[in-house]
Amino acid sequence: MKTTDIDNIRLVSAAYLHDHVIHFVFSDGKTHDLDFFPFLSRTPQNPMTSKYLNLDLFKKFKTDPSGDISWNSGEMCYGLFTTYYGFGEDMKQEARYYKNAPVISRLHFPQKRVRRKEYA
Repeated sequence: MKTTDIDNIRLVSAAYLHDHVIHFVFSDGKTHDLDFFPFLSRTPQNPMTSKYLNLDLFKKFKTDPSGDISWNSGEMCYGLFTTYYGFGEDMKQEARYYKNAPVISRLHFPQKRVRRKEYA
């Protein structure tokens, strides 16, 4: 998918899994888990964001229809582009720019039905 297609994608759901990992589901069927720990534990730590190492605070995220995820009324916030693409191998350029962004810890692929060829 090209980055320009993001306008047609919507965040369907975001659910806390464990530790600092959130599971995301998108309208095109893509699902993955984002691990926020690399960002939150990065040194030097910003007290405004490092406080979310506390799991009780981290679990209190909210999402909005535009696909943003935020904590404490926008004190820490990520947009749909970040939650959708993460910063895996295919986004190395962006990952170099956003060194402290959350990383995809597990990517889920929707099941596709495969037709078998019939041989005579």
